[in-house]
Formats: sequence, C-alpha cells, structure tokens
Amino acid sequence: MCGISGFVTNKSIGSDVLSQMVNTLSHRGPDEEKYYKNERFNGGHRRLSINDLSGGGQPLHNESHNIILFYNGEIYNYPELKKKLESKYIFKTGSDGEVICHLYDEFGEDAFSHLEGAFAISLWDKNNKKLYLVRDYMGEKPLYYSKISENEIVYSSELKSFKEFPLLKLELNKQAV
Repeated sequence: MCGISGFVTNKSIGSDVLSQMVNTLSHRGPDEEKYYKNERFNGGHRRLSINDLSGGGQPLHNESHNIILFYNGEIYNYPELKKKLESKYIFKTGSDGEVICHLYDEFGEDAFSHLEGAFAISLWDKNNKKLYLVRDYMGEKPLYYSKISENEIVYSSELKSFKEFPLLKLELNKQAV
C-alpha cells in the first residue's frame, strides 16, 4: 500500500500544503516520502517498499524527464510490457511503475489501456501541461479528486488529505445524505 496526493492550480499555494497533504497518508507508506513541484503541478507520494526496494522511489520519469509519475499499486503485466519496450527505451529501475512512463511515451493516452493490475496513477505531462488521473478498472486502489475550477484539480488516495488544501471547501451535502 502506498499513497499519492497532489494538485494542479494557477494560484499561489503555501509551500507546506503539499507536504501536509502527503503527510496525512503516512500510514500508507512509512518507507519514503517524495515530492515534485513546478509552476502548476504539485505531487507527492508515500511509499511502502515492495518492488525494487532500492530503485523504485517516486516520482518516476521517462528519459527526458517530461513525464512525472506517482502511483500506488502493482502492474501485473509489467514484465511483458517492459520486454516489448526495452528496444526503444532505457529502464533505470526494476520498478513496475517505470513501464507506465515509457508506455505513455509510446502510446500517449492509450497507454493506460495496456495496463493490467491494481493501481491509482497520477501522470503529469510537462510538455502538454496535462494531468492524467487513472485507476484500475475494478477500483481496487482508491483515487479521489475534486475539481476546483476549469483548469484546477486536487487529488489523493484518501479524502482526509483534502482537509489540508485551502482552496477546497468541504461541506456536507444534506440533500444527498
């Protein structure tokens, strides 16, 4: 079990917001805590080391570092996918998640349809300034999100991270209850 959390916004957010959001996931991954921040995208990860104990830290990148990947879960068919991609791409880790970066390089948005497993993915494409949030078809790995505005979003493996995000107003919808 791991945890991911992050947001895309045009607004200035305090530098500690992302770390507070990711810290709420500490029970999901006691082994490592990492972040990636740029002008729009801010993402983080709490890791429980299972696969590639020394080299599987996140975020994972493609060779040109224009793809930033955080994920939780396991890609069951990664050995087959990696074998197909090895002739075109350099793999620097033994992590099953690294194959996602290269699949995206190869197939764009269609990359995710090649994945078999239980996963929640946050993939930031720096060149296109686009965030992809993807989870497995059965929904085994949790991934929550909330749209803040037309081009702004916040996401996390657990809802409690949203309490740390200042632009999100959490209110109980009494009518829905």
